[in-house]
Amino acid sequence: MRTTPRFLLPLLLAACAPVVADLGSSGDDTGITGADGAGGAGGAAGAAGSDGTEGNDGNLPTNPWEGAYSGEIELSLYYPDWDWGAICVADLDLEVDEDGLLSGNASCVADFVGVYEVDYTVDFEGEVNEDGDASGIAYGSFDSDRAWSEDFSFEGSGRNDTISVRFEEDREYEGNRGTYVLTYGGDGAASR
Repeated sequence: MRTTPRFLLPLLLAACAPVVADLGSSGDDTGITGADGAGGAGGAAGAAGSDGTEGNDGNLPTNPWEGAYSGEIELSLYYPDWDWGAICVADLDLEVDEDGLLSGNASCVADFVGVYEVDYTVDFEGEVNEDGDASGIAYGSFDSDRAWSEDFSFEGSGRNDTISVRFEEDREYEGNRGTYVLTYGGDGAASR
């Protein structure tokens, strides 16, 4: 029977032990890196991820315009044939998600100088690209002695943490006195 000298046993065990390599600065002395490639507490967040892509520290938005915005918008209804209209100012709330999708709303009451009032609500759906260019559809709903709705294309832009939105479109209607035009408008901005 052959025996291995006892002084060789630690050498054999050391040779079979797994090797742990420190592939990035861990920020601590454990040599352990997280699953996303970032080090331990105080480590190098944002280092290359396990799939070979550059990591994200979890705090940076994918779209630079991501966030909640609040401001004001002036909403208008105008009859150009009669040079008569109404303007109201509404709170404007917009939200842009990490993919740049924009949503928001505004609502106020347009007063036609005591003749009648119109509840004017607009819901925005669109997108904002990384350059801050905004576009989409403004869904308008209106309520006076009758309710109706119209959809408008809106455009806008982002600058210095503010997104502006605007639309203006004419619609033609048939009434008791014949055909008339109603111009719908909105112009506002919201900041985060």
